[in-house]
Amino acid sequence: MSIIWVYIKHFLAVAVILLLIGFAVLVSQHGSISMAPDALAYTVDREGPHVFHTDIGAVSAYVRGNREEGFYPETRSFETSNDITLPVYFTAESLSFDVELRHSHPVPASEYSDGQPIIALSDLEGNFVAFKDFLQAHGVVDLALNWTFGKGHLVLIGDMVDRGFSTTQLLWLIYRLE
Repeated sequence: MSIIWVYIKHFLAVAVILLLIGFAVLVSQHGSISMAPDALAYTVDREGPHVFHTDIGAVSAYVRGNREEGFYPETRSFETSNDITLPVYFTAESLSFDVELRHSHPVPASEYSDGQPIIALSDLEGNFVAFKDFLQAHGVVDLALNWTFGKGHLVLIGDMVDRGFSTTQLLWLIYRLE
């Protein structure tokens, strides 16, 4: 029975040491264990655009409003034969960028042998900020989210938007970078 107590004491000692090391790393990296993230990360005002195609054109919709006063769609109709530019907002960072709707969507090549650099990425889980920061840190886009990777290739493998709070903005940034 005393051998069990020895093992329990060793286990607890190792657990305490690991917790202290983890806390030291968290503090040294300016980390946070907050369970209440920034409220702006969950703001959906100006969420969109969500584009719906109709027989006579298309409709863009943004979710407007707030939790206290209620939400409503702000819509705009347009002809798809015209060049359309729509703004995309990311409220948590007071960031916006424009996307131009294309009339056709050609399928890009799936193999590249042109000697240009390739960056492959997956599992963003709807995290627009992580995607933006990664692209900027690796010279794929500038601070205004303009392509700066030359003839390089950005390959998105999957599992990008099955959850998260900024999936719409993430999808529009991917669309813009195409």
